[in-house]
Amino acid sequence: MKETVEPVKARSRTVAIIGGGVAGLSAAVQLAEKGIRPVIVESEPELGGKVKAYGCKGVRECVHCDVCLGVNLIKEVKRLGVERFKDAKVLSLSGRPGRYRLRLSVGGSSPTRTLSAGTVIVATGAEPFDSSVEKRLSHGRIKDVISAVEAEHQIRASGKLLVPSTGIAPKSVAFVQCVGSRDLSKGSGACSKACCKYSWKMAQLLKRMDPETSILYLFMDWRPVDAQDDIRSWAAGQKNVRLVRSRPSEVLLGEDDRPLVRFATGDDSIIEEEAVDLVILSVGMVPSAGSKELSHALRLEEDAQGFILTSELDRHQTSRPGVFAAGSCTGSKDIRESAKDGERAAGAAARSLEEMQ
Repeated sequence: MKETVEPVKARSRTVAIIGGGVAGLSAAVQLAEKGIRPVIVESEPELGGKVKAYGCKGVRECVHCDVCLGVNLIKEVKRLGVERFKDAKVLSLSGRPGRYRLRLSVGGSSPTRTLSAGTVIVATGAEPFDSSVEKRLSHGRIKDVISAVEAEHQIRASGKLLVPSTGIAPKSVAFVQCVGSRDLSKGSGACSKACCKYSWKMAQLLKRMDPETSILYLFMDWRPVDAQDDIRSWAAGQKNVRLVRSRPSEVLLGEDDRPLVRFATGDDSIIEEEAVDLVILSVGMVPSAGSKELSHALRLEEDAQGFILTSELDRHQTSRPGVFAAGSCTGSKDIRESAKDGERAAGAAARSLEEMQ
């Protein structure tokens, strides 16, 4: 197999960034502004990661859902002229800090390319939990039960959220939180954090579009990343918004062919049912298949859930010296938190390069 090899310098000032989502883009911008050469290796044909498929929640003004952050980072990366390999896969990592060599497959072609780097930042993100696994919630069986990711795609495509079976705007919506997170039976005991924020922004969007929309919000705990995001205060000032601290037992098909949400209230002794036009399942995050494969190729340790393990002393340092990790590949984070994490990882990589000089 023919291989294209970059000349190896004594110690490389290049930082290879594996992953072109928000965390990776943020790290690249920080490094480029410091005068350090970042090279992005992205497995998809385009940069942006999962965020590029999400929709803006603003109507007349920004509501800080952070979706535009990914768009802005892509523009900044292009403006700075950051080098990038798209549709690329890391096959292996050899060498040591200062003299790492990444073997890449680009575009699925047989000639591989070797990229020399002083340090590496892994920012491969995470993926949404597959809510169809939760059979009791009927995703995939009842047409008007959708995941929050499917709702995001709708908003991105049309700026609207419609009931799949009717094609019209819903008059009543149930948000079901913590789907696939804080559930040891699904291998995820941790809170995904981000779903509080994105589902609330979606609920706000629905109320701005139609203040008469009725919303049932079912959650275990309210744990947003941003402390000022207080859904209780917001709900108190809204018409037809009901907050219930409960994980629903199941979603059934009602007699009127609408989803029927069954849930416990109080001390779990009272079972209620409510029919709605649309159920949105707020899914948590799980390690991506690509991230798991990459951690094995790079010989990086993982935690009990399969996220890349980092040091307790340095939250970005992986089990391999000179290889750092940022964003949701180390655990669930929302968009802005991932961007900040990418910035900090860039700082750690830059310090590591300086220490090698």
